Amino acid sequence: MSEHTERLFFALGLDTVENHPGFRQLQRFNRDLPHPSLTTNGEQLGRAVPNANLHITLAFLGAVTAAQKQHIIAAANQIKVPTFSLRCNTLGFWHKSRVLWLGCQYYPDALTQLATQLQHSAQQTGLHQLERQYVPHITLRKRVQSLPQWQPSLTAAPHLAQSDKPHHASAPLSSPLYKYVKHRSQQAPHSMPHSLAPDLTFHFRHFGLYISEQIKTGQPQLRYRCLQQWSLLSDA
Repeated sequence: MSEHTERLFFALGLDTVENHPGFRQLQRFNRDLPHPSLTTNGEQLGRAVPNANLHITLAFLGAVTAAQKQHIIAAANQIKVPTFSLRCNTLGFWHKSRVLWLGCQYYPDALTQLATQLQHSAQQTGLHQLERQYVPHITLRKRVQSLPQWQPSLTAAPHLAQSDKPHHASAPLSSPLYKYVKHRSQQAPHSMPHSLAPDLTFHFRHFGLYISEQIKTGQPQLRYRCLQQWSLLSDA
């Protein structure tokens, strides 16, 4: 008999008290897609991710045994990373996985440190991690069957305040023919803000370990449930 496993991942939850206004805006934006400027011939823009499942993945763990789960929890107990904020104002599309997502031009060192430490602890536990650049994003739509058409001109990227310390700056697509962000490779993503994307800032004081589980309400659906949460270091 095979050992029981759970499908787990570390993530940043969005539905928190401090993020309530931004999370509500995000829900409305996702609900109102497809926008006429992003579709042709009335095509649907994929399958919307349920509001309760919107999140930012830090480390995907996959099938985890009970022993591995205890190891990653012990490792998470040792992580000391400061709180941080993240400005999300770009839309991206991954061609291979057919996913439309909301991301950011810049992200803080604290986020990179957190994701790197969690992924490293997963590797040490024997859980495979893909060797590619970490791209924080919120998956909005899955199973996007055709590339959206982009009509309005792209807006210039807003500048960060002098106090901000960007860790990563995304590059614009080289060809003007691609007026929508098209990601042909998940290993080398590029993204760009545009006039229809929301401009949302989220503040993070915690990160969590989540389980992906099937629930049966009419038809089977995936639910992401937080199993345990850790506090980030406060400046106060």
